[in-house]
Amino acid sequence: MGRLGRGALSVASSVSTLSAGWWWPWPEPKPDAAMAGVYDVVIVGGGLCGLMLARLLEQQGGVNYVVLEAHEERFGGRLWNTPEGLDLGAAWLWPQFGQTHAPALSTSLGLELFPQPPGEPKGFAPPEPGRFRVEGGTYGLVERIVAGLPAERVRKGCPVTCVRRDAACPAAAADADKTYVALESSDGGVFHAERVVLAVPPEMLAAKVEFEPALPQARMRAMRNAKTWMAGVTKVVLAYEARFWEDLGLGLGAAGPAFQVYDASSKDDGVVGITFFAFNEEDLDDDEFVGRCLSQLNAYFDLRGDDGLAKRASAFKTAFVQRWSKEPWISADPNPSKIHPHPHPVPALSRPEWDGRLLFAATETDLQDPGLVEGAVGAALRAFKELQG
Repeated sequence: MGRLGRGALSVASSVSTLSAGWWWPWPEPKPDAAMAGVYDVVIVGGGLCGLMLARLLEQQGGVNYVVLEAHEERFGGRLWNTPEGLDLGAAWLWPQFGQTHAPALSTSLGLELFPQPPGEPKGFAPPEPGRFRVEGGTYGLVERIVAGLPAERVRKGCPVTCVRRDAACPAAAADADKTYVALESSDGGVFHAERVVLAVPPEMLAAKVEFEPALPQARMRAMRNAKTWMAGVTKVVLAYEARFWEDLGLGLGAAGPAFQVYDASSKDDGVVGITFFAFNEEDLDDDEFVGRCLSQLNAYFDLRGDDGLAKRASAFKTAFVQRWSKEPWISADPNPSKIHPHPHPVPALSRPEWDGRLLFAATETDLQDPGLVEGAVGAALRAFKELQG
């Protein structure tokens, strides 16, 4: 994430749908099991989906699990905020259109939802119906889930490169004839598990993880075709002292990298900002990228007959440029700047493999809201149910 300074183009508890009475088929973990790298469940991927599943396992109790996240610095996947709480990644929930899981999670974590402010001129149109944001940003979901998990259960900087079925485990001497699913990380670490949940974008699995034995060709084809939603987008976020655009609204009055702009301010204007969705342009550095987006916005103000707002738009406090196509653990697309159509449900992406020992989560595998925050939570809930079998 690129951050620019003030003014500055030159300065650089559980979801309610689950029953607490569901039982687990595993015995209580041995005291030394975690140290030996032998687990009941290994969750690959520390985005919202993987963390939500970990939260459910932690609340259930009696399960020896670990989350392995490839990113060295943070959890959260496509959820990420500025320090002020402005969303740099996924931002919206649609409870009025049948989404229930993510709103319920937000409530259980003590995070308030509020309607997306309108982008049209004041008095011109009501807010877009059904579109809500999380107060303080969606990354608050990640932060609060992680805060509720034991530190030894979540590991960063641990990219998995190989998953092998029917592997022996020398550390499990008491069960010498038992086989496990083995996971190898890029640093040479090996983890063994009764069952594995892959909460990673499917195209990343197809491109960066070796499976032994190989997964069915139809499965691999479906994973390669499942392009990571919004991975090609660049978000440019500008923070301001006040919402100066309220009377005229926001818009794009000229061609450029941005294709959408919206009011990113918090509920009571405690944090004020504007967000641009943009195509990534490799030849632009962050300063130039911000300048191009501002030119598009200022052209809109000029068309509305108020060039004074252009000066106010250029007087931002801070600017952030988040190029998701540059995130190595988000997309393996050979054309990372391309924005693909919204994913549709693909049942082949959600089916277990290896007699139920290898499960697949991540928002792209959800059969109701793939690609969305709701889909990430929904996929975790489905994987949690599958672990009961």
